[in-house]
Amino acid sequence: SLTVSGRPAARFQLDCPRSVGGRPESFIMLAIAGPSDIHVKQVAWRGGTTAAGLTWGRNYLAGTTFCAATDRTPACRR
Repeated sequence: SLTVSGRPAARFQLDCPRSVGGRPESFIMLAIAGPSDIHVKQVAWRGGTTAAGLTWGRNYLAGTTFCAATDRTPACRR
């Protein structure tokens, strides 16, 4: 199962072959369970699903850190 910063998470991908503009679009969404809510981060791109697009999207979301309001870890100090 997928976790982010020790929290349960899920990743979804949606590919639309023809959007409103007539071009294909894709997006990947990462949902992370918070203490009493769900946090979502997503990336989207036009031009259809490609290996390069999927790699970019997955790598971008892989850098996500869940930070609670009281978290003082280095990744959360901003």
